[in-house]
Amino acid sequence: MSTRIPVVEVIRVSTAEQAKEGRAGIARQEAACRRAVENHGLEVVRAVRLIDVSGTCVQNAPEMDEIMGLIRAGRARGIVAADFDRLLRPDDFRSLAVLQDIKETGALIYLPDQAVDLNTQGGWLISGMQSMIAGNELAQIKKRLNGAKEAMRRRGEHPGADNLLPLGVSYDRKAKRYYYNDDAPLVARIFEAFYRGEQNISELGRMFGIERARAGKLLRNQLYIGWRVYDRRRGGDRYARMDGRMGEMRKVPRPPDEVFRVHVIEEPLVPEVLFWAVQDILDGRSRRTIQARMKGRSEALFAGFVRCGICGERIYTSGRGEVRRGARYYVCRRLSSWCKKRGMSCTLPRLQVPKVDAMLVEFVASRLADEEYVLAQAEGLVSRAESAARAQEIEQGERQIAAIKRKRARLLDVYLNGDIEREDLDRKAEDLRREQERTEARVARLRTEASETDSAQYADAVRQLAEAFAEFPFWTRKEQRALLEDIRPEFWITPDGVTKASIPIRTIPSSTTKIT
Repeated sequence: MSTRIPVVEVIRVSTAEQAKEGRAGIARQEAACRRAVENHGLEVVRAVRLIDVSGTCVQNAPEMDEIMGLIRAGRARGIVAADFDRLLRPDDFRSLAVLQDIKETGALIYLPDQAVDLNTQGGWLISGMQSMIAGNELAQIKKRLNGAKEAMRRRGEHPGADNLLPLGVSYDRKAKRYYYNDDAPLVARIFEAFYRGEQNISELGRMFGIERARAGKLLRNQLYIGWRVYDRRRGGDRYARMDGRMGEMRKVPRPPDEVFRVHVIEEPLVPEVLFWAVQDILDGRSRRTIQARMKGRSEALFAGFVRCGICGERIYTSGRGEVRRGARYYVCRRLSSWCKKRGMSCTLPRLQVPKVDAMLVEFVASRLADEEYVLAQAEGLVSRAESAARAQEIEQGERQIAAIKRKRARLLDVYLNGDIEREDLDRKAEDLRREQERTEARVARLRTEASETDSAQYADAVRQLAEAFAEFPFWTRKEQRALLEDIRPEFWITPDGVTKASIPIRTIPSSTTKIT
């Protein structure tokens, strides 16, 4: 009878790329596990390979359930791994739960140079320290890697893989430069076709043999006028799927101070005036789409102002196919298919719109009519009063911007008809672009200038808000919605009621006549 200790061998790599033939990751771990087996007198009864599983979500992998099942059944008495970080690299304290599962089974963790018993004081301390060290190492690796990539981006280099580049653009890594490849003429034809009237993105994609989503993103990419724009970045959290495998890291907007553009190609593929004309068309389409969607939300009075009281995510409205009748439910974002595919969930049930709206109207009329409560929830005071002269300047500036855009459109038509050369188009378009940027900067400055607000104005704003909220139930629906959109409060809700409210205090505009 064998006296060796039965164990489960665990080998883990974070990406599928690391598991490919020729990569040393798995081979190195197998060699380390063999040393541990010999050093501790072990017998491997099951070898488990965790491929494409991050150390931050090992506990979600179904293979871990299998391992725990073998140990609980007495078929294995421990786990052997090359390093402690192969079992977990925590990025939050919830990730340490896998250690508790191992501890409760009484299993030992065998490494090449030590055996860790989590049920002893020393093993408990060592496992916790090594886990946190492994997690800190991962955070440092990400920090250094992201810092190096950001430096490359600011130098006009491309730190990513070639498949991240848009159609028609390539990158020479030796010369460290972007250039347009053989697919570039196709991109130019797509822009011209869109401007000339083929504005159905799906049909445009079929015409030129590309996917609809790719065609839509292509029309927005400033690389075709020579600029690499970095206004989005990968979020800090990589979502794991239900099986613990790595999910994509969602892109999120960069903070304003981190947004930048780098000029990477001297001669643009698409004339700038054509590119910006296409952007104006796309922006108009986006506004119309949002307006159409808002019509379907008209039944939900508090749509856009509600958060989940359980997980904190935003709540959206859903009609479950009843589009003509508008939204019928408030639904936590974590219940969407996008979040479910990435292992995110929430226990908040679908809440009927009429019941939630009635609950919130009552809350507004009772709690928010209390000046002391409003002061306690205040996030800041924003004065919205503008002088007549400033408002007139803004209106004048907007008219100038609209006139410049019309000039650019006429200039583009002249070019496409062959009446002017490309050099004349670029020169005139550049003059108009600079004039538009100066005007937009002036208008933006006027919009952001805030007037001085003293404490008396602050107190008066709170009083006006409390008075408005007290009368809120007696207003028409249109008036109620107008006040919500102007003040922009947020409410955290559960089936039992409102758990929290956030009220950004501001002076009430003169258009809200019921308050004055």
